[in-house]
Amino acid sequence: DLSAVAREKNYDDSAWPQGKALIADETTTTVAPIRTPITRFNDEGTYVKTFYFRSHFDLPSDPGPAIKLALRHAVDDGAVFYLNGHEVHRFGIAQGVEVDATTDAAGHENVFEGPFDIPTTYLVKGDNVLMAEVHQSGGSSSDMVFGAELEATIPLKIVSKDLAKIDDATEWRYDRSGRDLGTDWRQPAYNDSTWPKGKALIADETTTTVAPIRTPITRFNDEGTYVKTFYFRTHFALTSTNGAKLKLRHAVDDGAVFYLNGVEVHRFGIGADVVVDSTTDAAGHENVFEGPFEIAATALQVGDNVLAVEVHQSGGSSSDMVFGAELTATTLEFDPIGAAVEPAAFTKVGLVGGGLTLEWTGSGKLESAPGIGGPWTEVTPAVSPLTIPASQGQQYYRFR
Repeated sequence: DLSAVAREKNYDDSAWPQGKALIADETTTTVAPIRTPITRFNDEGTYVKTFYFRSHFDLPSDPGPAIKLALRHAVDDGAVFYLNGHEVHRFGIAQGVEVDATTDAAGHENVFEGPFDIPTTYLVKGDNVLMAEVHQSGGSSSDMVFGAELEATIPLKIVSKDLAKIDDATEWRYDRSGRDLGTDWRQPAYNDSTWPKGKALIADETTTTVAPIRTPITRFNDEGTYVKTFYFRTHFALTSTNGAKLKLRHAVDDGAVFYLNGVEVHRFGIGADVVVDSTTDAAGHENVFEGPFEIAATALQVGDNVLAVEVHQSGGSSSDMVFGAELTATTLEFDPIGAAVEPAAFTKVGLVGGGLTLEWTGSGKLESAPGIGGPWTEVTPAVSPLTIPASQGQQYYRFR
């Protein structure tokens, strides 16, 4: 009899066998394939009335009040379900019945039942455990079937974030040595710590620019040699890449190729088929804003990202060099608030079949007490409609 301990989230089930649903002892047609055949008798040959099942799942964000859970199952004969140790649903076993390994369920063949809305109160960020105990009808049931599906509806919001700006905040590392850096410099792990740094616009320009020059540089390296290609890198962090879309705007003189985490995502003023190196010419272009351009977001990753840019001059004696870029992302992120949550309210209270049936809409914590003054305790599972056996006697109910 594992009823009390196997429900707990931290229960050690590592010694249990594992399988995929349906997990069953059934010779007739089932609603889904039997992926794990088992027997109704234990290793000693004794008939088993109650089977226990546990599965882990991960919730990446803190659950908010707008999240919803729906449970669908195929069980033969009845079951009680627990989320992180708390009962959230029962089927074929009356409310109020204390279950153990000897508890009978009502007879039921394997068909899909549900989906049932179940409480989300016990969800947590990170690891969660769904546990089910499946009970047989009587002491000689000819079959046992278990399968369950749990679906979460998680509210999302569109989040727009500036990843790189032409401003006093975004910092770029740059190389104006005139050397050909090959391809390694585009990669996120490349060590650019010895490069000088500055804020855009980074430029050698004597005429009017589309934004302030925050970092003046020269078109000649420290040895006085004219530099045809300049290299730039900046880091940014993301907490989500769900549904990500990227837009790029830039001001470059003359042309440029852009890389996201080492993958080329945009080029301007240089032919699409041109293999670039430090000697590559760009078409002539003065500093004006170009874009925004939608660029591929497939190379984005949660955590650290690198936008790398190589700016090419037109010919061997261009009179100016200008660089600035802005990158904006829109992503879908978990919304802890979501849509407005409707407070719970009773819609129907009545006697049905010798029990009290409560129906309600909205969200809230259902509590009961033997008297109006309490003590009040939470009712679980609290899923509308809820039928309470008349044998419980006088009870008061409220939502909080």
